[in-house]
Amino acid sequence: RRTIQAPIDILGKTARELRDNKRRWFRNHRNGEKGRLWAFTSEGEPRYLPVIRGEGAGLSTLDKDPGIRVLYEGFDWGWDSDSPYFMGYEASHDLIANGNVYEKTFYNPSTAPRVYPVLTLPGGCRWRIPLGGGKTFVTMEIPTGEEARLDLQPKKPTFLKKNAEGKVENIWHSLLGNRPKLYLEPETRNHFSIEAVDGTPDKAPNLTFTPLFTSWV
Repeated sequence: RRTIQAPIDILGKTARELRDNKRRWFRNHRNGEKGRLWAFTSEGEPRYLPVIRGEGAGLSTLDKDPGIRVLYEGFDWGWDSDSPYFMGYEASHDLIANGNVYEKTFYNPSTAPRVYPVLTLPGGCRWRIPLGGGKTFVTMEIPTGEEARLDLQPKKPTFLKKNAEGKVENIWHSLLGNRPKLYLEPETRNHFSIEAVDGTPDKAPNLTFTPLFTSWV
């Protein structure tokens, strides 16, 4: 969890515009409403923190009428977040065929120690997937025209299959107790590969992940 205390300045060209800007700021930061606090720098990846308005935000005591200087200066503000990490733009990679093997090498800009990807598996075959530690397992057959989605996040592991009509089925039981323990190394190039077994897939599998950062820079 994070608590960010960040005094803000609210400006305007006239006293009326100043107060309009203040009211607009409050309308866009209603108590309990979730939002994203974005950080953009010249050096790092764009990133955001999912936040809500802090409990003490907007309770500043003003000694002078801000309309005199047309400025709310150092106005008390802040945000609370249930996420320990800032999040970047989602990265999506179609794996490239090399015979029956589908693979891709890509850079993970995250500074968080572990990032867990989501793997989308097209139908037309079974798939041999690494478990970690040099071990692998083979999925159930995914019929042509269908696809499966395997989320490797340990806190919300799911294995779902969607048919051509869009009906979703939970197939976690088909792993037979196998729990992949794969994650992406931070700030380095990662290589990921899986193998098509007993058939030819409809299309290339896809791997997606959301970069995670320990700070806003």
